[in-house]
Amino acid sequence: MAVPRGVEAASEALRWSVTAFGRHFWAWLTALLLTQGFLFWIAMPLLSALLRLVLGRAGIDGVNGTSIPAILSNPLATGALLLFTLAGISFIFLELALLATMAHMYFEARAVTVRGVLRAVWGRLPKLYGRQGPLLLLYMVLVLPLSHIGVASDLTSSITVPRFVSDELQKTAGGTVLYWGTMALIAYLALRLVFTFSFLAATPDTVYGSMRDSVRLTRRTIQGWVMLALVGAGLAASTVLAVVAVGGFVPVGLEQAVTGGASTATGLTLTFLQAARFVVAGLLAVAVTLFVTAFHRVLTRMPIRLRPREQARRTTRAGAVTIAVLAVAFQLPRAAGAVGAAQISAGPGDTEIIAHRGYTREAVENSVEALEAAAGAGADMVELDIQEAADGGLVVMHDTDLKRLAGVDAKVYEMTTPRLRDLTLRQNGYTARIPTLEEFVARADELGTTLLIEVKPNGHESPGFTERVTAELERLDPARRHWVQSLDQPLIEEIESLDPDRDTAFVVGFQLGSLPRADTDAIAVEDWSYDDSMLVLAHEKSQRLFVWTVNDLGTARDYLDRNVDGIITDSVEGAVSIRSSDEEGNALTDYGYRAFRLARLL
Repeated sequence: MAVPRGVEAASEALRWSVTAFGRHFWAWLTALLLTQGFLFWIAMPLLSALLRLVLGRAGIDGVNGTSIPAILSNPLATGALLLFTLAGISFIFLELALLATMAHMYFEARAVTVRGVLRAVWGRLPKLYGRQGPLLLLYMVLVLPLSHIGVASDLTSSITVPRFVSDELQKTAGGTVLYWGTMALIAYLALRLVFTFSFLAATPDTVYGSMRDSVRLTRRTIQGWVMLALVGAGLAASTVLAVVAVGGFVPVGLEQAVTGGASTATGLTLTFLQAARFVVAGLLAVAVTLFVTAFHRVLTRMPIRLRPREQARRTTRAGAVTIAVLAVAFQLPRAAGAVGAAQISAGPGDTEIIAHRGYTREAVENSVEALEAAAGAGADMVELDIQEAADGGLVVMHDTDLKRLAGVDAKVYEMTTPRLRDLTLRQNGYTARIPTLEEFVARADELGTTLLIEVKPNGHESPGFTERVTAELERLDPARRHWVQSLDQPLIEEIESLDPDRDTAFVVGFQLGSLPRADTDAIAVEDWSYDDSMLVLAHEKSQRLFVWTVNDLGTARDYLDRNVDGIITDSVEGAVSIRSSDEEGNALTDYGYRAFRLARLL
């Protein structure tokens, strides 16, 4: 019998998946809540607590580039990290395999029991830890979360390309091609491998065999129908959440009209919306899994049949109400944690807007013109980068290589200060020259703008570099208005010890775990590494917490809501505008921003 093609196969798969979704709706919802509840409120908190406890006993705050050698040299810390990693990978596999296994069981009209599903999924776990397991691991923790094509685990939802990496790459033509080419390749791989877990759940295939069969099955037309179904399901889920979000305007508006504020209504409504998003996102994963599984069975001529409707509907109304209550209860700890973190600061408007390399949308980065543009846009501070030239002078420049901005195949440390100042920098249609630190500080003082000076060692500094930087800052800024920061922890702590009256910050590019220990006045963490517990701990230690590089305005609003001490951003004017609207206290506008951000699932 001929294999159905194109629209016929997609239509049949859609019909079967919609029928199975409706017929077994409450069973799916129960399974999702139990699975997610176990993962997020039992398993992962216990594992995270274990990891923090062991790392703390070993004198290590978290996993980052600096601490990895210390972790590897400590058997206890290494074992804890390995246990955490293996358990996390297993949970991700079990979550995805559980969905695919249940879908096949329903399409085979089998009785779906907790014991039966767990036995089937557990039996497939050895595939993950076999010789071909790394292939599946890469698919689960990189291809799925980065492409958003298929069903990814909630445990990998935070896996993404850090904005500071993607933004830096896209500042050059070659980097832009590399970034988008890589993302396109990942999306293509995700489309070709979309049936992998369906094959793993339904056949005795190996990991490689399942991937190979998925690639064979996903011809060009099949890829198109899969994409259309995924986008359609995402739009439907987002529409449901948007309707719920619109309904939230009623209680928020009523409280604002009666009391002049709406903090209680906003908090409760957003908590309900968070719970709704939790449930809808889970059901979206179910819908996608059912379609992919049905499509797989149709294309391979595997029989599909469902249990009679009266056998499928065994969940009572009381059980449905219990499930709904549990959904809200599961979400409350996360909402309460976010509120608690925000309440440790003094109040709205405390977050400083720090212009990343000046205002680079109106001038060349790290130029005096970028400093002036940032001050004009309302930035509280301006971040800049300094390096040492061949003659020991300090110049304002981020890249060690001059090719990107100056078109010169040379390094900063190879040229003297006068030669560097003669170069013309070009970026986004603007031109500028490389300023010295002295020139930059002088102009900042004229504008009344505070600087956040990042010291970037290029590895070719002459001895006594830290002392010279400290002395130069003392000469240029005896009042100590300006901050200094660095990714080099020994360097910034030495500056702190040499000049304890100057404000300093330790910059962390990657941190998994607790707030890093540093003898500085502030910690600057990258957006991907931020956790509310870091803000709480920093304030308990009388340190400030900055987050970089926050260019998405929705993310900036989240950090403003939490009252972090500063956000380093390229979107200076937008961040200042959001902070100003928050200070005006328009509850409906504030709720609208937050609610529709939560409603966006695509």
